[in-house]
Amino acid sequence: MIYKSNSKIKRIFEKIKFFTLKNKLEIFLFFFFLLIFVIYSWDTITDSQCPFQFDAHETWIFSKNLIQNKSLIYSDPLSELFEHKIFYHFGGFISNNKLYTIRTYGIIFLTYLGLLLGYKVPFYLISLLGTIGVIFLYLFAKNIFNKKIALISTIIFSLSYPMINWSNQLINNVPAFSLFITGLYFVSNILTNKNNRLSNYILSALFFSLTFWMRYEYLIFILFLIPWIYKKRKSIKLKYFIIAILVFIFLLTPILFLNYHLHKSPFTFGYIEARQIPVKLPDKIVKNETGKNGVLNKMINTFLWLYHRFLLMPIRFDFIILINNLKYYLYDIFPGLIIFSILGYVVIFKGKEKSKLNFAIFSLISSIFWIFKLIPGRLLKPEDIKIESPIPRYFLIVYCFVILISVFFIFYLSKKFTKIMHYLIIILLITITILNTSSLLMGKGYTVFVHNAKKQICKINLILKEFPKNSIVFGDRRFFLHGITERKTLDLSEILMKEEKENCKIATNYIKTLLNLNYPIYIIEKNYLNLTNYIQKNENDLIIEKVISEDYFEIYKIFYREK
Repeated sequence: MIYKSNSKIKRIFEKIKFFTLKNKLEIFLFFFFLLIFVIYSWDTITDSQCPFQFDAHETWIFSKNLIQNKSLIYSDPLSELFEHKIFYHFGGFISNNKLYTIRTYGIIFLTYLGLLLGYKVPFYLISLLGTIGVIFLYLFAKNIFNKKIALISTIIFSLSYPMINWSNQLINNVPAFSLFITGLYFVSNILTNKNNRLSNYILSALFFSLTFWMRYEYLIFILFLIPWIYKKRKSIKLKYFIIAILVFIFLLTPILFLNYHLHKSPFTFGYIEARQIPVKLPDKIVKNETGKNGVLNKMINTFLWLYHRFLLMPIRFDFIILINNLKYYLYDIFPGLIIFSILGYVVIFKGKEKSKLNFAIFSLISSIFWIFKLIPGRLLKPEDIKIESPIPRYFLIVYCFVILISVFFIFYLSKKFTKIMHYLIIILLITITILNTSSLLMGKGYTVFVHNAKKQICKINLILKEFPKNSIVFGDRRFFLHGITERKTLDLSEILMKEEKENCKIATNYIKTLLNLNYPIYIIEKNYLNLTNYIQKNENDLIIEKVISEDYFEIYKIFYREK
């Protein structure tokens, strides 16, 4: 019996060993992607999640408003009481004392669905989408190149500073990139003759439409696929292709209805309303806003909003500015890879292997366009640059292509060396990436600083949660007021008077108005606003009581003195 039992155990271990050896890459990838999800979710896991960025807070507010009021229009009746829009301090644009979002509907609906499941869920969803993005990057790269290039490219990209920094925040760039690369994978199945089934056509249409819901500009990348599709037209099934286009259009129609409902035109987005881009058209067209020409006018406005900077680039082009700013946003994040990617394109264009060549043309056109569209038109100086600024999060698609082509070239080059040298080059490349990312996260990128600031804001939110539900918190952006989610906040930065004393006087009058309406009022500060000092010196009928004192902040309660 003992012998039989030992024999069974031995066979089980042999099967496990055989399975492990046979599927070692798949097992590695499973644990690697799990690790990536943990890294991307680190803020949430450590209770440091909050809508820290200005854009993220707007998304949070509108998503919460959608749950509470079933509306994409935010309205606060208290705002009508005051001259300054102190309650509308989280983006959007105001019309008839109502606030309209300038965010894409996709990120609002994603956050809305997350909030229905719990406070932390929206942040986990962003991290999950970031992880899904790198998974499909691997699958896409494997279709175009091979497993080794796909693996190394995925490791470098997933551990890069922009992905780690932006995959835990309620910003739509990572979801948009991930959905696009997923759609690109299903398209590559068709265009590389790997799989020409209807499911790939429908799934590519689905994910491309979801990409557009997240970021409207990604439509241009979808259009850049046309040359690739045209070159492979003989292998594309026309019936399936037409079905995919119809599915894509159908899934985008709700955006047009929402635009019409909110902005009275299917082709007008919140951003256009907030930042009116002038369009020079004949008088007849401009006057007729409700007819066909009016619709054309809106479409032109939309196009100019998306791409006006790129269209103006030939007039404003300055080579020195471009190279200088590319250093900050490409070279400093991926030192050396830019040179490798240029050489990689040369090798691919010389080789003329169809799949690689088609991808190279698509990626090169997309990258050049995106660089010209996004790179700032002014000369950046070292003291002005911030790697954690918004621009790197827009460059994810460019970074992805740079890494893929660079790694391809490194593998091409390493064939000329011995096997040991080949592996040493790959290890060195990954090591440099990790060290560079660590340097940016802890140095110029200030990601560790941001993590600590988020932790403080989460602490503030926990404290405010115990305050009465109708409490109103006065503060300014020095306290990352847009990170507070638990109680209504009033931003004193919106009172833009030259004299600090005048600012404090207006703020005090606002406090009295709200106290008269029986709202509990709190001030959050740390010797910056000087509002508490002003009230103590000038307002005999008000009492200030310190309720919380921390290293980072202090919270005071304001109430009337009993007569």
